[in-house]
Amino acid sequence: MALVGLATFSFSPRDLALKGIVEENARFSMTAEAGEVTWTESQHGNASGLRVVNQGTLQLDNGEQVQLEVTVDAGAHVAAGDPLATLDSHRNTRLLDELEAEHNATQARLDLLLEGGRAETISAANRQVEVARAQLTAAQRELTRFESMENQAAVAGVEADTARALVQIRERELALALAQVSEARLPPRAAEVAELQAMLAGIDSRMVEAQQRKAASTVVSPVSGTVGAGRAGEVLVVTADGDRYVRVPVSQRDLDRVQLGDNVEFETDSAVAVAGHVVDIATEAQPLGTQSVFWVAVLLDSGAVVAPGATGTAHFLGQGS
Repeated sequence: MALVGLATFSFSPRDLALKGIVEENARFSMTAEAGEVTWTESQHGNASGLRVVNQGTLQLDNGEQVQLEVTVDAGAHVAAGDPLATLDSHRNTRLLDELEAEHNATQARLDLLLEGGRAETISAANRQVEVARAQLTAAQRELTRFESMENQAAVAGVEADTARALVQIRERELALALAQVSEARLPPRAAEVAELQAMLAGIDSRMVEAQQRKAASTVVSPVSGTVGAGRAGEVLVVTADGDRYVRVPVSQRDLDRVQLGDNVEFETDSAVAVAGHVVDIATEAQPLGTQSVFWVAVLLDSGAVVAPGATGTAHFLGQGS
C-alpha cells in the first residue's frame, strides 16, 4: 500500500507527526513463472526495510508436466519447517512407481535364490524321486516272484536275470533323482547372487535420486507465521510472527528532529495506537514521489497487534518523554 504523501502535524513544539506504513519483521514469498518457481526469504531491521537474506529457484526440466499445489490455506498459521507447497512432477512420480516395482521383483528373485533353491525345481525333483521309488519297489517285487520260481523252470531263471537287471536300473534312477533333489537344494551360485545384488544397488541408487528430487520439490516455510495473499505475481506469502516495524519517510528539513532511540507513538488510520522507538535512520536520501526522503525504522513494542500494510501517523516524542 502506498503512503499518502508526506504530511507533518504539530501536536506540540516537540512533536513531529509523519505518515508511516507497518511492515513485517520477516517474510517468505514464492512466485511461479514458466519453467521455474522462485522463493525468497526477507528480514527487516533497518531503515531500508525488508532485505533478501535467502533466495532459491526450482528449475523445471524442459517439457516436464509439473503441477504446483499450495497445501495451506490463506489465514492458516504455520511453524518453521512446515510444508507449504509441492511441485508434482508427473515424470518423476511415474519413474518412482516403475523403480519400486522393479525393486520388488528383483528382491523377490534374490530372496528365492538365497533360500537355497528354486521351489519349482525342488518340487519337480521330489516328484521324480517318488516315481523312481515306486518303480524300484515294483521291480524288486517282480524279482522276488521270479527268484521263487527259479528252481522250477529254466524260463523262470532267465526272467529272474532280467528282473535283476531292471532292479539295478531302477536303483540307478532313484539315485539320480535323489542327486537332483540335492542339487536343487544347493546354495545359489555366487555369480547369480552378485548379479542380482548389483541390479538392486543400481535400482536403489536411481530411487534415491528420484526421492531427492521429490523432496527438493516440497517447499517448506523457513519462518513461523501466517499465510496470506501475495502481491502481484506471488502465489504464496508467509508473514512471520513477532515484532512489527513502521517505516517513516522524513524530509531533510525534519531529519535533525529524529534521533536513534526516540520514543514514538504510532496511531493507525483505524485509531489503534501502539508505542515504539527509532532503531535506524537512513544515511542517504531516496526518492518518494516528487520528494527526496530519509527512511526511518521504528520498532513497535513487543506484542503490538498491527497488520503489515497498515498505514497511520507516527508521532516522534523524543527521548525520555
